[in-house]
Amino acid sequence: MFSGLKDPEMCHLVIGKGQKCRINFTQALSLDVAYFWTTYSDYTKEKPRGLEATSMASLVDKDVYSRTNKVFGVSVNYKF
Repeated sequence: MFSGLKDPEMCHLVIGKGQKCRINFTQALSLDVAYFWTTYSDYTKEKPRGLEATSMASLVDKDVYSRTNKVFGVSVNYKF
């Protein structure tokens, strides 16, 4: 499923929720309103500091990446 990714550890849980609404004013004119919120699980990247062959491997640089998308969209549609 994730064979296109070089690092399979980068595949994390994604939870999304969205709503949409269409308001028809006439047969040809409508308004769409949409909103969605996607929350991804945190990704922690750890990298040993210094030479990996030495006993200094106990020093580790740690980065935690967090990502959330919140999107709101509006469109006016006209059918010719």
